[in-house]
Amino acid sequence: MYGEKNPECKPKSCIKFLCVPLDIGAFVCICIIVSLSSNNPFKSHIIGAIDNYFYDFSNSTFEDDNSAFNNSNIKENINHDNKISQNFTNYKNLKLRRLESDSFCIDLRESFMRNEMKRLSYIFDLNYETIRGISIALLVIHLVLIPLVFLISVKNKDNFCVIACALLCFLVWIAKYVLFLILFHYFEKGDIGKFDNFLDCKGVRKEFFKDKFSNVNKLRKCFIAFTVFNLLSDIFGKVESICDFE
Repeated sequence: MYGEKNPECKPKSCIKFLCVPLDIGAFVCICIIVSLSSNNPFKSHIIGAIDNYFYDFSNSTFEDDNSAFNNSNIKENINHDNKISQNFTNYKNLKLRRLESDSFCIDLRESFMRNEMKRLSYIFDLNYETIRGISIALLVIHLVLIPLVFLISVKNKDNFCVIACALLCFLVWIAKYVLFLILFHYFEKGDIGKFDNFLDCKGVRKEFFKDKFSNVNKLRKCFIAFTVFNLLSDIFGKVESICDFE
């Protein structure tokens, strides 16, 4: 009949179609995170000679116009900038930002020297072990959700089974969301950002670090992808539940 409505909401069907690849993408990402976080490259790397990580000091690095910054004259240059800032405020702000950046780079250079023959994780703590543990828990939750969603969608099922599965699905979803927030916290709390800033320092052998520790960048990109897939899946899931009430 022309006036009869389709029992299946078309927007809902489209949402279900979109949720499937998003859930698959999130599942693949969490599998990759578990795999990449199984081996902490900074914990297995022993810091060797400083020349392995930095170019020669005279050929690089922390230069300010015509003078080089080194450990002995950083404070002197900061004091000098503070004096001239009375007449050149904008210039002072620019100089201080550059000095802070150079100070950060020199502090890390000194850390490499102090921690020679120690693990690189003494300088960069990426929380790999914690990230792996949370990721495994998230992987298990994804695997548990698959049969629960299937049982809920099966027709001609017992009402008690539907209620039990729906309740379990809700509790598992809460656990998934809490674990996601904890994983996000440890990613942000770790030194991945510090490591990225270190690679921007002058005089650092970027090629060495990017080749040796390429998995660090892969792990970060994979977590960003997992975050996007996870959030979009939850948003579409909420829209789908709204369609059920129409």
